[in-house]
Amino acid sequence: MTVSLNGNANNVRTFAVRERFVKRDRKMTTHGKKQIAAAMKAVLCAVFMVAVTEAGAEPVRRLVLSDESRGRIHYYDSSDPGKCFFVNAEKTTWDLQRVGPVVPGKIGRYRYVCRNGFKVVDLDERRDVDEFRHPSIAGLSAVSSLPDGGFVVCVNPRGKKNEPKKRAVLLRKFSKDRRLVATYTCSGIFNARTMTLLPGGKEALIAHEKGFSRVRLPDADKDMEVSEARHFAMPHSRNMYHAVTSLDGKGYWTGAGYAAELVRFALDGKVEKVWPAPVEEGKKGYFFASVKEFPNGHVLVANWTGHGAGDSKRGWQLLEFDETGKVVWSLYDPALFGSIHGFVVLAYPGLTEGK
Repeated sequence: MTVSLNGNANNVRTFAVRERFVKRDRKMTTHGKKQIAAAMKAVLCAVFMVAVTEAGAEPVRRLVLSDESRGRIHYYDSSDPGKCFFVNAEKTTWDLQRVGPVVPGKIGRYRYVCRNGFKVVDLDERRDVDEFRHPSIAGLSAVSSLPDGGFVVCVNPRGKKNEPKKRAVLLRKFSKDRRLVATYTCSGIFNARTMTLLPGGKEALIAHEKGFSRVRLPDADKDMEVSEARHFAMPHSRNMYHAVTSLDGKGYWTGAGYAAELVRFALDGKVEKVWPAPVEEGKKGYFFASVKEFPNGHVLVANWTGHGAGDSKRGWQLLEFDETGKVVWSLYDPALFGSIHGFVVLAYPGLTEGK
């Protein structure tokens, strides 16, 4: 008989145990049969223990994910499906970020972009705890907190009806008490998707239609043009979604939108690595969105698959690449998730929780 033991979802070992009996003139006694059964059971138990020991326990992954197509914020725990849940959220659910202090044992609070503003949801209480709207930020795509308690909103300005869209991105600066104090104009770029504020709050990476730009925010609280900017062009395709500095400080990782690729840039703009989605029947890389690098060199990216609630069946929700560009883990559950474009990591192999 053949026994298939799955000690790990990715490691299936098959052991064949063949029984040979020498025919004898007399029938085997009941006692003899029991001895053989006991021996077989001992062998199978030993084989199972070896398989489990070699495979080890599956590393725990806990994440919060933003689901644009179904309008939800999900909590995901790979160790226990019973702990997974979602709360309904106002679309678009863009630019998911953890806000407030990290409290041990708590999932925390998360800010996300919605129509003309943003909301903050407490996932431990499973309810909204904050909301902000302002007429000047229609068309916003991202929000970044400033060290002084204020925040900057990234806005794609909308022209009047039948007028072409403006080729610029506006950065609206708000004070700690939520007063609009300045508007900074970034000319020459458009269709901004995310904005990553760099340490110190003086510079930001803005991912947009043609690539991403590193801009320096003006110090003055008055309306003015952003004069210091460096632009990084996508190798091909369009609509870069997210850009972050690499952990070694020598470049940038980007989720390259409709190219469905992870792209690593050097500081001088040279493309160093391009990692496409894997080839697998029934699944595809559709639009690479949010990205995060881990200390072990692995990179996690969200694969957005469309605006429809059922579009998640087109491809994976998340893909994890190792340092060589090989996919070593993926999340695919179209019954549970819609199109995922953002995530926050709470626990991951080799990562200290809350970092």
